[in-house]
Order: sequence, then C-alpha cells, then structure tokens
Amino acid sequence: MNIGLLYPGSAMHPSISMEFMDGLKSCLKLNRLQDTIKITAETAGYGGVEKEVKEKVEKLLVVHEADILILYLDQKILTFLKPVLEASGKLIIVVNPGADYPQSWQTQGNIIHLNLNHAFLCWLTGELAVSEPGANAAVATSFYDCGYLHGAMMVNNFTIHGGNIMFNYVNNQAYNNSFHIDELLAYLAGDKLTSKLLCIYDDIPAALFYSSLNNYADADRLQLYVSPMMLEEKAFQIKSGELQFSAEGFMPWQSNINTTSNKLFCDTVLDQSGKAPSIFSLLGWEVALVLQKVIESEINSRNGNGIVQYLLNSDLASPRGEIKLDKQTQHYIAPVIKAQLKGHYLQKNNVAIESIETSWSNFVSNPPQGVVSGWTNTYLCY
Repeated sequence: MNIGLLYPGSAMHPSISMEFMDGLKSCLKLNRLQDTIKITAETAGYGGVEKEVKEKVEKLLVVHEADILILYLDQKILTFLKPVLEASGKLIIVVNPGADYPQSWQTQGNIIHLNLNHAFLCWLTGELAVSEPGANAAVATSFYDCGYLHGAMMVNNFTIHGGNIMFNYVNNQAYNNSFHIDELLAYLAGDKLTSKLLCIYDDIPAALFYSSLNNYADADRLQLYVSPMMLEEKAFQIKSGELQFSAEGFMPWQSNINTTSNKLFCDTVLDQSGKAPSIFSLLGWEVALVLQKVIESEINSRNGNGIVQYLLNSDLASPRGEIKLDKQTQHYIAPVIKAQLKGHYLQKNNVAIESIETSWSNFVSNPPQGVVSGWTNTYLCY
C-alpha cells in the first residue's frame, strides 16, 4: 500500500514532523505493518501557500501514485484542495490540531478528519467559564493565536450562556524579554469586578503571559479559562514561582492517562524513538491505527468512499481512549481531559466520550457569525 504524506514545518515547533513520524512509524512497527505500507513524503512547509500545497498534493497522487493521502493541513487551505481530492477518489486523512472551525460541516465521501479538537475544547472551556460565579470576562490572546477560530468558539459559547466580554486584549509582542501585558494589567486594575480571563495562547507565549500575570499585585483574584496549549507543561513551568491564579480548561491527551492503550503508546514511542511521546506523536500513532483498520477491512485501498463507510463503524483504541468517526461530520471525536492548574500542579479528570456528544452537536450547530478571516497556515506551524 502506497501512502502519500504531506508533513508540516514550523519554526516555533520544529519537531512537529519528526514527532508525528515517530508516532506513525512506532505504531506501524508494533503491528508489523512497516513492510506492508510504503510512505512517500513531501513537505507542506507552514501549509499556507495554496499553489505550493496543491502542487505537492498532485505530485503525491499522480507521480507517486499514492493509494491514500495523509495531509497535515488546516481547514482554510483544505477548501482550496477539495476538488482535486474529491476527483482522486482516494481516502484522504486530514490531520491538524483542530484549532479552526470548518467553513462547512458538509461531508465529502472520501475525506476524514483526525485532529486534537482544539476548537471544540475551547468551546467546552467557554461554557465552563460561565458556569462558575461571575458573568464578566476579559479576553487575552496573541495576534497569531487569534488568527484561528478556537478563540472565537470559546467566546461564542461563553456569551451564548449569558457571559459578557468587557475587554479584548491582543498581544503582538515578540516572544522574548520585551513581552509585556501592560494594557491588560491596566484594565484589570481599573475594573475590580472582572476577575475572569478567557485566554488563548500557544505554549511558548503562554509561559510569558503566565509569568507577566504572576507579577500582578492582584493576581490571586483572577480565574483563567485557557486554550489546550496553555495546559501543556512547557507553558506553566515558569521562573517566577508558583502561579498565583487558577487556570482551567480542557486537553485532548496527557501522557499519564492510566489505560492500557496509552501505556502501550508511551512505552513504544519512547522505546522506538528515544523521545517522550507528545501530542504530535499521538496524531501519528492514531493515523497508523486508521491505516491498520484499512488493511483489516480488505477493501480496495483506492476506494476512499468504501473505506470511509467501513471506518464509520470501526472505533479506534487510541491512547486518548476509544475514538470514533462522527457520521454527521466525518471528524473523529474523542474523550477529553478537564484540567485545573494550581501552582505548578495540574489536576486532571477524564471525561468520557458519551458525556460530550451533546456538546459536540451544539458545537457543530453554532458556527462563527459574520465575516470570518484568519491565517491559512496550519496552527502551530509558524
């Protein structure tokens, strides 16, 4: 079976593609599929230049005659590619962090989506924020992070449930010692009734944000509701001591989930690659699980529509827990982790997939309103 892979590049997260491949190859080797599956790879770079990405996709399909395509791309660029992908008839597996909201949930027979569901997790966080005392909040994000719709989904669900946004702060500082949040701190000093912050940052600026906020005199009165990357360990291991505020949100995965499938994933990736598993190796591992299902189906590997119909009835034993392909959207949905950060300690509770299905339906039914614009490159590829 020939697999065409379009892998990402990133200056801020330079190991994305390597970690993704670690997960993919480790799972294939574990299941003795490394000789059954041949992978031909092309780089998508940051994934935001339509013409370049299309040329790479066509090369994988026409020159390399890929039976299945794995595309590490975001939603906006995918819209441009859909005519070519549909015409191919091949199974297309779209992989990304899930920070954007699709322009349309209308399914395409041969395309499935496997991601970290960041926008959905932010949606859940918006509802969590308004469920706790206090209806007013300020929004804090970066110029980069607000170019994706995960922040809009957090705010959307917060306001749907009666919350009020009192202040918007968009940081455009460099990620170095010049980073500051003076405008936000000035607002908070003048509005003592607003104690909630809806925060959307990648883990690198998140560490700078946490450190700056920790030095605020009234930090202990603040409640933060944060995007998934702000709950990554790199974000909250800061030099200014234990965090003086609380931070809550939802995560797609943690390495210490106490399940057989997660232990197998963590141990295998560490053994095969010599590196600790990550959210990116998780995605690679899950893609390998999909490929294993394709082989088990004995369906012609070039019959994308037929394979999708099979996958709709075949759950995957992911390190996240059992994940399944949603029939309405052809996106994989998975259990999530509700997390609360206090000091340097992350408290976690697993939330079963059955408990979030209604929230997923509400998420799908509430797209962003008005004109939508943003970055075309894949989230975290910058």
